[in-house]
Amino acid sequence: MRNMLNVLSMNKRLPSIKVVSVLLLVLVITACGFRLRGALDIPDELKSIYISSEKASPDFTSLLKRNLKLNGVRIADSASDAALALHIYEERVRRRTLTITESAKTAEYQLNMDVSFDIQSPTGDTLLEKDIVSNEKIYLEDTDSVASVKNEETLLKKEMRLDLIKQIVRRIQAVAEKHLKATPTRISSTQPQT
Repeated sequence: MRNMLNVLSMNKRLPSIKVVSVLLLVLVITACGFRLRGALDIPDELKSIYISSEKASPDFTSLLKRNLKLNGVRIADSASDAALALHIYEERVRRRTLTITESAKTAEYQLNMDVSFDIQSPTGDTLLEKDIVSNEKIYLEDTDSVASVKNEETLLKKEMRLDLIKQIVRRIQAVAEKHLKATPTRISSTQPQT
């Protein structure tokens, strides 16, 4: 009987030990700088951006806007209402056969994606000349299931777009650092020296 009571009291303490263990694990993970995949480090000065696009796919543009919004960036309605203006010229997606089987069927594909863009100030000054970010993936053709190949290609394109978005955000961060550091210098150089 006494052993049964000991087991029951241990079972009551077990959930609290689990909770404490999970809390400690979360504390350790966040203390080491871990962040969820997709989390972007956007400076406060860039919390609003204007985005225009010419030939980018709606998938890319909406994914870019959604990703920025999830990271606390407001998408401005005009360039004058934003800290920076991002102009996307074109998104290009190319697929080519990499290898073929003995029966002359495609065994591997190479998927290339690139986006050309520039960054401007709210006044229209070019802060980053037209630039290109690119990504490449290789995937195998499943000759038994055409649907699985299309699904894999769709997933790869989304992954590639997310990677391109991260590359663009890194360029925006670099331009903002340079631009925002240059602005105070100009202001301070016009102030009288004491």
